[in-house]
Amino acid sequence: MSKEKMAAQSCKGFVPADGGWGWVVCWMSFWTNAVIFGMLNSFGIIYVEMLRVFDNGEDDLSFRTSWVGALQISMTFLMSPVVSVLVDLLGIRTTAFAGVVISTTGMLASSFVPTISLLYLTYGLLTGLGISLVYTPSMIILGHYFKRHLGVVNGIVVFGSAVSTMIMPFVLQNLLVNVGLQRTMRIMAGLLASQGVCAVTWKPQYGRAKDRDFGRYVVPSSNLVESVAGCGKWLGRYVNTTIWRNRSYTVWVTAMVIAFTGYFVPFAHLVKHTKDVMPDAKPEVLIMVIGASSGVSRLLCGKISDLPGMSRVRMQQAAFFMLGLVTACIPLARTFWALAGLVVILGVCDGCFICMMAPIAFDLLGTEGALQGLGAVLGLMAFPMTIGPPVAGLIYDLTSSYDIAFYVSGVPPIAAAFFIFLMPGTVTRRHSDLDGESKTNKGDIEITVNGCVNPSCGVDGVDHVTETNPVQDGDKENDATP
Repeated sequence: MSKEKMAAQSCKGFVPADGGWGWVVCWMSFWTNAVIFGMLNSFGIIYVEMLRVFDNGEDDLSFRTSWVGALQISMTFLMSPVVSVLVDLLGIRTTAFAGVVISTTGMLASSFVPTISLLYLTYGLLTGLGISLVYTPSMIILGHYFKRHLGVVNGIVVFGSAVSTMIMPFVLQNLLVNVGLQRTMRIMAGLLASQGVCAVTWKPQYGRAKDRDFGRYVVPSSNLVESVAGCGKWLGRYVNTTIWRNRSYTVWVTAMVIAFTGYFVPFAHLVKHTKDVMPDAKPEVLIMVIGASSGVSRLLCGKISDLPGMSRVRMQQAAFFMLGLVTACIPLARTFWALAGLVVILGVCDGCFICMMAPIAFDLLGTEGALQGLGAVLGLMAFPMTIGPPVAGLIYDLTSSYDIAFYVSGVPPIAAAFFIFLMPGTVTRRHSDLDGESKTNKGDIEITVNGCVNPSCGVDGVDHVTETNPVQDGDKENDATP
C-alpha cells in the first residue's frame, strides 16, 4: 500500500481496541498531564517568589507579575485549535516533539532573564506555546485507543495533574528555599524535556483522508488574490467548520468560556491570600488538598460517567455551580480548617468538570469531530483564563485584599451552570450490554439530543442518525512507525 493511500485512511467508523498498547499510551499521557498541570496549578508558589525577587517598589507589582502565569496558561489553551490542525498536517508525535523542544527552551531561557517583562516572553508565551503542542496531542491520542472505557481512562490521565498538584507545591517550595528561583526553573525545564519519552509512545491508530498537496491549491501566479484564495482553500480542508453547526456543542463551548473567567483565580492567588489573612499558616498545604480531592474526584467521576444513561454534561453542570459558590465563599473562611474544607469541595468540583471535558467532546462530535472540537474549546477558554488572574491582581493592588476578587470570580461558573440549560435536550451515554447483545457495536457512544442519536443531532436544525461504518484496517498516519 502506498504512503498516500495509507495516509488516506479515515477515522470514520473506527472502533478503538480499548486496551493493549493503549494502557501504555494512557500512562504516558498521565505523566504529561502531571508535568504540565503540576507547574500551572502551582504557579501561586512561583508567583510569591517572583514578587520577592523582582520587587522594585512599584505599586502595580501584583498586577504585572500575575501576567506571567496568565500568559502561560493562556498560550497553553489558546493555541489548541492551531495544534489540532497541526496534528492533522504533521501528525501527533511530530507535533508533540516540537512542543517538548519549545517548552523546554522557554523554561530554560526563563532562568536567565533579569526582568518580569522578559518573563512574559520566555515563561509565558514560549513555554505556554510548547506546553500546548504537547498537551492537546496527549488528550487526542486517548480517542485512538479507547471508546467504551474512555471516561475512566480520561479520569486516570487527568488524575496525573491532581497527583502532581499535591506534590509539586512542596517540591517547588523546597527548591526555591534551597536553590533559588533560577535553578528551580532549570529543574522544571528538565521535567518538561522528559515528555519527549511520552511522545514516542503515541502511535496514531488512524490517519486523515486529506490530500496534503499544497501545490494543487496554490499555483505560482502574479495574481495575489488568487494565491490568497488558494491558501484559504488548502487550509480550509483541515479546519472542521461543521462542528459549529452542532447546537449542543456551541452552547457547551459558550458555557465553558463563561465558567473559565474565574477558574484560575484561586490557583494563582490562594497562596498569597492565605499568607495575608493567616500569616502562620502553610498555604502550600491548601494546594495539596485541592490536588488530592481533585484526583479522587477525577477517578470516581470518570468511572461514574461511564455508567449507562449517565449524563456527563449534567455532571459538569453541577460541578460548575458548586465551584462558583465555593470560590465566592473563600473570603468568608477566617480559620485555616474552614478554608481547607472549602478547597476540598473546590478540588472535587475541579476534578469533575475537568475530567468530563474530553469525553463530552467525543460524545457531542464523535471521533472525527472531537479532534478539532476539543482544540476549539481549549483555545476559546484561553481568553477568559488570561483575564482572571491579572484582574484579581489589579484588585489586590487597589484594595490590598483579595476578597472582592474571589466574590467576583465565583459568578462566572454559576452563570455557566445555568447557561447549559439552553442545550437542546439532554446528553447521555448509552452502552451495549456487557454480553454484546445490542443494536450497536459493543462500547459505541450514542448521544441523545431531542430524541435523536449520534453527534450529528442538532446540526443544521435537522435531527438525524449517522450510521456506524465498519472498522477499516490499514496503517494509521503518515508519520506513524511500527
